Order: sequence, then C-alpha cells, then structure tokens
Amino acid sequence: MRTAAEIPDARRDAERGFSLIELLVAITLISLIVVGGIYSQKNSIRQVGEARDTRVLRYLASYQIGLLRFGYDPSGKEYEIGDDGGDFSDLGDRYADYTWSSVIEEVVAAGPVDENGDVPSLFGDEDDEDEYDSGDEEEKGEAVHVYRITLTIIPPNGSEEDGMKIVTFKPVPPEAEGEEE
Repeated sequence: MRTAAEIPDARRDAERGFSLIELLVAITLISLIVVGGIYSQKNSIRQVGEARDTRVLRYLASYQIGLLRFGYDPSGKEYEIGDDGGDFSDLGDRYADYTWSSVIEEVVAAGPVDENGDVPSLFGDEDDEDEYDSGDEEEKGEAVHVYRITLTIIPPNGSEEDGMKIVTFKPVPPEAEGEEE
C-alpha cells in the first residue's frame, strides 16, 4: 500500500508522457504496418495487370484459333499446312502490337483401339503410315489423320515465354488426307 508521500510522485510520473523507448517502439510498429500496406497494394496492382493481360491473350487466341480452324483469314488468303504468322491490326489499334505465329501440320491421330483400350498418342512420335498397327495382326485398320494447329500469341514488347501457346486439332477432310504442301 502506498503512503501519502508517494502519491504526488505517481501523479508526476503520469504527467511526464511517454518515454523515448515507447515512442520508438510505436513508430517502428506504425512503419511496419505502412510498409506492409504499400507492398500489398503494389502486389494487387501487378496482379490486376497480369489478369488483364491474360484476358486479352485468351481473347486473341480464341479469335485466331477460330480463324485457323475454319481456314479463314480476314485478308482473304487461305491457311495451309506449314508455318504462318501475323498481327491483330484487323481488330483495331488496341491489339495491333500483339502478334501470332502458328504451325499447322497433318498428323496421324489414332487407329482402331486395341484389346487394352490403347490408341496412339497425338503428342508422341507419329509415323506417317496410312495404316495403324496396334501390334496384333487381326487389329489393323485405317489411321485417322488430323491437322494439329499450334498457335502462339505474343504480347507487345514480349517474347514467346510471355505469351500464350495453344494446341488444337481439326479433322482432315478425306479428300485432303496425305497431301503435303
């Protein structure tokens, strides 16, 4: 218990305010909170930009894949087997700096399913034979040919690594099978 003589000293200590160490601790905590907030805001802005870029790349890829799959080009030329490329200036100035490249090739997609349910891979080594051999003499048949379309969309001032790559397939019309240009 305090004596009466100690009470005025306690009031005097309370009126003095904060010590220097208490102020330094408070300033440090406030600084950490502010720096964390700035970092979080900067990270959010970067993520919004990346999401916008991805959305634009998806839109342009969808547009170009549609043109490639249906064999149409706004300039009037027909797409053929081989490499091609261009830009998106036909969509306006906003997308004129984006570019695309494509590779269209005829591949053997599959033949009859063997007894294990296996079919040849579209992504493995293809042999250009017109007949698929499952390994079983009784299980031979016509191979299915498709066009493999590999499309790469490249953003302005970017490289292929910054862009988007899509692979899709289109059936080869029976009258065009085996034609290499």
